[in-house]
Amino acid sequence: ECPRFFRSTPNSLPPYNLLAMHSAAPEPLTLLKVATEKWKNVLTSGGVQVGLFIEAARAMVPLLEALGCGLGPVSKEVAMNTEKLWQNTSTNSLPDIRLQQVMDSEIAHASSAISAARDESTGTLAALWLWRYLRLIELMLAAILSSPSSSIRDCILRAYDATLKPHHGFFTRNIITTATRAAPNRQEFMLRVRGGLLMAEVEGAIHFFVSQYSPVLRQLHDFFAGHGLEPSPKNFPADLKHP
Repeated sequence: ECPRFFRSTPNSLPPYNLLAMHSAAPEPLTLLKVATEKWKNVLTSGGVQVGLFIEAARAMVPLLEALGCGLGPVSKEVAMNTEKLWQNTSTNSLPDIRLQQVMDSEIAHASSAISAARDESTGTLAALWLWRYLRLIELMLAAILSSPSSSIRDCILRAYDATLKPHHGFFTRNIITTATRAAPNRQEFMLRVRGGLLMAEVEGAIHFFVSQYSPVLRQLHDFFAGHGLEPSPKNFPADLKHP
Protein backbone atom coordinates (compact mmCIF):
# COMPACT_ATOMS: atom_id res chain seq x y z
CA GLU A 1 0.00 0.00 0.00
CA CYS A 2 1.27 3.45 -0.89
CA PRO A 3 2.27 5.71 2.01
CA ARG A 4 0.20 8.85 2.54
CA PHE A 5 2.31 11.98 2.50
CA PHE A 6 -0.51 14.56 2.49
CA ARG A 7 -3.03 14.49 5.29
CA SER A 8 -5.35 17.49 5.40
CA THR A 9 -6.32 18.84 8.80
CA PRO A 10 -8.87 21.54 9.67
CA ASN A 11 -6.02 24.01 10.08
CA SER A 12 -4.26 23.14 6.85
CA LEU A 13 -7.18 22.44 4.53
CA PRO A 14 -6.78 24.47 1.33
CA PRO A 15 -9.48 27.05 0.52
CA TYR A 16 -11.09 24.57 -1.91
CA ASN A 17 -12.74 21.33 -0.90
CA LEU A 18 -9.99 18.83 -1.67
CA LEU A 19 -11.91 15.96 -0.11
CA ALA A 20 -14.94 16.62 -2.30
CA MET A 21 -12.70 16.72 -5.38
CA HIS A 22 -11.42 13.24 -4.53
CA SER A 23 -14.72 11.65 -3.53
CA ALA A 24 -15.74 10.67 -7.08
CA ALA A 25 -12.26 9.23 -7.81
CA PRO A 26 -12.19 10.19 -11.51
CA GLU A 27 -9.77 8.41 -13.84
CA PRO A 28 -6.30 9.90 -14.35
CA LEU A 29 -7.11 10.60 -18.02
CA THR A 30 -10.10 12.70 -16.95
CA LEU A 31 -7.94 14.52 -14.42
CA LEU A 32 -5.27 15.09 -17.08
CA LYS A 33 -7.87 16.66 -19.39
CA VAL A 34 -9.16 18.87 -16.56
CA ALA A 35 -5.62 20.00 -15.73
CA THR A 36 -4.88 20.64 -19.41
CA GLU A 37 -7.93 22.90 -19.70
CA LYS A 38 -6.98 24.78 -16.53
CA TRP A 39 -3.46 25.48 -17.78
CA LYS A 40 -4.76 26.41 -21.21
CA ASN A 41 -6.97 29.07 -19.57
CA VAL A 42 -4.19 30.74 -17.55
CA LEU A 43 -3.78 34.28 -18.84
CA THR A 44 -0.15 35.27 -19.44
CA SER A 45 -0.50 38.60 -21.23
CA GLY A 46 1.26 41.15 -19.07
CA GLY A 47 2.16 38.45 -16.56
CA VAL A 48 0.60 35.30 -15.08
CA GLN A 49 -2.91 35.94 -13.73
CA VAL A 50 -2.82 34.85 -10.10
CA GLY A 51 -6.31 33.38 -9.69
CA LEU A 52 -6.17 31.25 -12.83
CA PHE A 53 -2.65 30.08 -11.99
CA ILE A 54 -3.79 28.94 -8.54
CA GLU A 55 -6.76 27.08 -10.07
CA ALA A 56 -4.42 25.31 -12.50
CA ALA A 57 -1.96 24.39 -9.73
CA ARG A 58 -4.83 23.00 -7.63
CA ALA A 59 -5.83 20.74 -10.51
CA MET A 60 -2.42 19.06 -10.30
CA VAL A 61 -2.99 17.61 -6.81
CA PRO A 62 -5.66 14.97 -7.62
CA LEU A 63 -3.86 14.18 -10.88
CA LEU A 64 -0.58 13.49 -9.10
CA GLU A 65 -2.28 11.34 -6.49
CA ALA A 66 -4.07 9.32 -9.18
CA LEU A 67 -0.85 8.69 -11.11
CA GLY A 68 0.86 6.89 -8.25
CA CYS A 69 2.29 7.17 -4.77
CA GLY A 70 5.84 7.67 -6.05
CA LEU A 71 4.75 11.30 -6.46
CA GLY A 72 3.34 11.62 -2.93
CA PRO A 73 5.86 14.20 -1.64
CA VAL A 74 5.44 16.26 -4.82
CA SER A 75 1.66 16.26 -4.46
CA LYS A 76 1.99 17.37 -0.84
CA GLU A 77 4.31 20.26 -1.68
CA VAL A 78 2.21 21.45 -4.63
CA ALA A 79 -0.88 21.52 -2.39
CA MET A 80 0.93 23.26 0.48
CA ASN A 81 2.57 25.97 -1.63
CA THR A 82 -0.60 26.57 -3.64
CA GLU A 83 -2.43 27.19 -0.36
CA LYS A 84 0.32 29.53 0.83
CA LEU A 85 0.19 31.46 -2.44
CA TRP A 86 -3.59 31.75 -2.20
CA GLN A 87 -3.32 33.04 1.38
CA ASN A 88 -0.77 35.66 0.33
CA THR A 89 -2.76 36.93 -2.67
CA SER A 90 -6.43 36.42 -1.74
CA THR A 91 -6.68 39.80 0.02
CA ASN A 92 -5.66 41.67 -3.13
CA SER A 93 -8.64 43.65 -4.42
CA LEU A 94 -7.53 43.59 -8.07
CA PRO A 95 -9.14 40.57 -9.81
CA ASP A 96 -6.64 40.52 -12.68
CA ILE A 97 -3.51 41.03 -10.60
CA ARG A 98 -0.46 39.33 -12.10
CA LEU A 99 1.81 37.14 -10.03
CA GLN A 100 4.84 39.08 -11.19
CA GLN A 101 3.24 42.28 -9.86
CA VAL A 102 2.69 40.68 -6.47
CA MET A 103 6.30 39.51 -6.32
CA ASP A 104 7.68 42.83 -7.57
CA SER A 105 5.85 44.60 -4.75
CA GLU A 106 7.18 42.16 -2.15
CA ILE A 107 10.72 42.40 -3.51
CA ALA A 108 10.59 46.20 -3.36
CA HIS A 109 9.37 46.02 0.23
CA ALA A 110 12.04 43.46 1.20
CA SER A 111 14.83 45.40 -0.57
CA SER A 112 15.98 42.34 -2.56
CA ALA A 113 14.59 39.28 -4.34
CA ILE A 114 16.65 36.95 -2.17
CA SER A 115 15.23 38.52 1.01
CA ALA A 116 11.66 38.20 -0.29
CA ALA A 117 12.29 34.58 -1.31
CA ARG A 118 13.46 33.72 2.22
CA ASP A 119 10.47 35.28 3.98
CA GLU A 120 7.86 32.68 4.93
CA SER A 121 5.13 35.32 4.80
CA THR A 122 5.60 36.20 1.13
CA GLY A 123 3.91 34.98 -2.01
CA THR A 124 7.36 35.12 -3.63
CA LEU A 125 8.61 32.22 -1.50
CA ALA A 126 5.45 30.17 -2.08
CA ALA A 127 5.49 30.87 -5.84
CA LEU A 128 9.18 29.99 -6.17
CA TRP A 129 8.84 26.62 -4.44
CA LEU A 130 5.57 25.88 -6.24
CA TRP A 131 7.29 26.64 -9.54
CA ARG A 132 10.15 24.27 -8.69
CA TYR A 133 7.76 21.38 -8.03
CA LEU A 134 5.70 22.16 -11.11
CA ARG A 135 8.92 22.25 -13.13
CA LEU A 136 9.80 18.80 -11.80
CA ILE A 137 6.48 17.48 -13.12
CA GLU A 138 7.15 19.13 -16.47
CA LEU A 139 10.58 17.54 -16.84
CA MET A 140 9.29 14.17 -15.63
CA LEU A 141 6.57 14.10 -18.30
CA ALA A 142 9.02 15.28 -20.95
CA ALA A 143 11.37 12.43 -19.99
CA ILE A 144 8.51 9.91 -20.17
CA LEU A 145 7.78 11.06 -23.72
CA SER A 146 11.37 11.33 -24.94
CA SER A 147 12.90 8.29 -23.20
CA PRO A 148 10.58 5.31 -23.75
CA SER A 149 13.14 2.87 -22.34
CA SER A 150 13.46 4.74 -19.02
CA SER A 151 11.47 3.67 -15.97
CA ILE A 152 9.00 6.10 -14.40
CA ARG A 153 11.21 6.22 -11.31
CA ASP A 154 14.22 7.18 -13.43
CA CYS A 155 12.18 9.92 -15.10
CA ILE A 156 11.15 11.31 -11.71
CA LEU A 157 14.71 11.20 -10.36
CA ARG A 158 16.17 12.87 -13.46
CA ALA A 159 13.63 15.66 -13.09
CA TYR A 160 14.32 15.92 -9.37
CA ASP A 161 18.08 16.17 -9.91
CA ALA A 162 17.56 19.03 -12.37
CA THR A 163 15.13 21.03 -10.24
CA LEU A 164 14.83 20.48 -6.50
CA LYS A 165 17.81 18.42 -5.43
CA PRO A 166 20.20 21.43 -5.34
CA HIS A 167 17.81 23.17 -2.92
CA HIS A 168 17.22 20.22 -0.57
CA GLY A 169 19.24 18.92 2.34
CA PHE A 170 20.25 15.32 2.90
CA PHE A 171 17.10 14.38 4.86
CA THR A 172 14.66 15.72 2.25
CA ARG A 173 16.63 14.15 -0.59
CA ASN A 174 16.31 10.78 1.11
CA ILE A 175 12.54 11.21 1.56
CA ILE A 176 12.07 12.00 -2.13
CA THR A 177 14.37 9.20 -3.30
CA THR A 178 12.71 6.64 -1.05
CA ALA A 179 9.21 7.68 -2.13
CA THR A 180 10.05 7.20 -5.81
CA ARG A 181 10.61 3.48 -5.15
CA ALA A 182 6.82 3.20 -5.01
CA ALA A 183 6.45 4.66 -8.51
CA PRO A 184 4.58 2.40 -10.96
CA ASN A 185 6.43 0.77 -13.82
CA ARG A 186 5.98 2.35 -17.25
CA GLN A 187 3.29 -0.06 -18.42
CA GLU A 188 1.28 0.37 -15.23
CA PHE A 189 1.65 4.16 -15.43
CA MET A 190 0.35 4.25 -18.99
CA LEU A 191 -2.49 1.88 -18.16
CA ARG A 192 -3.53 4.17 -15.30
CA VAL A 193 -3.63 7.16 -17.61
CA ARG A 194 -5.02 5.68 -20.80
CA GLY A 195 -8.71 5.12 -19.98
CA GLY A 196 -10.18 4.05 -23.32
CA LEU A 197 -7.41 5.53 -25.44
CA LEU A 198 -4.76 3.76 -27.46
CA MET A 199 -1.25 4.05 -26.03
CA ALA A 200 -0.18 6.47 -28.79
CA GLU A 201 -3.17 8.66 -27.94
CA VAL A 202 -2.11 8.70 -24.29
CA GLU A 203 1.30 10.03 -25.28
CA GLY A 204 -0.42 12.64 -27.42
CA ALA A 205 -2.62 13.69 -24.48
CA ILE A 206 0.44 14.05 -22.23
CA HIS A 207 2.28 16.04 -24.88
CA PHE A 208 -0.70 18.36 -25.36
CA PHE A 209 -0.84 18.92 -21.60
CA VAL A 210 2.87 19.85 -21.56
CA SER A 211 2.31 22.23 -24.47
CA GLN A 212 -0.27 24.17 -22.42
CA TYR A 213 1.61 23.89 -19.13
CA SER A 214 5.13 24.81 -20.16
CA PRO A 215 4.55 28.38 -21.48
CA VAL A 216 3.19 29.46 -18.09
CA LEU A 217 6.21 28.00 -16.29
CA ARG A 218 8.55 29.54 -18.86
CA GLN A 219 7.20 33.01 -18.12
CA LEU A 220 7.58 32.56 -14.37
CA HIS A 221 11.07 31.18 -14.88
CA ASP A 222 12.00 34.34 -16.78
CA PHE A 223 10.95 36.36 -13.73
CA PHE A 224 12.87 34.19 -11.25
CA ALA A 225 15.98 34.03 -13.44
CA GLY A 226 15.83 37.79 -13.97
CA HIS A 227 15.98 38.29 -10.22
CA GLY A 228 18.75 35.76 -9.67
CA LEU A 229 16.52 33.20 -7.96
CA GLU A 230 16.87 30.50 -10.64
CA PRO A 231 19.48 29.76 -13.32
CA SER A 232 18.54 29.74 -16.98
CA PRO A 233 17.64 26.23 -18.20
CA LYS A 234 19.02 24.93 -21.46
CA ASN A 235 15.57 24.22 -22.88
CA PHE A 236 11.95 23.71 -21.94
CA PRO A 237 9.77 20.66 -22.68
CA ALA A 238 7.39 22.76 -24.77
CA ASP A 239 10.14 22.74 -27.41
CA LEU A 240 9.91 18.95 -27.73
CA LYS A 241 8.59 17.62 -31.02
CA HIS A 242 5.95 14.91 -30.96
CA PRO A 243 4.78 13.00 -34.04
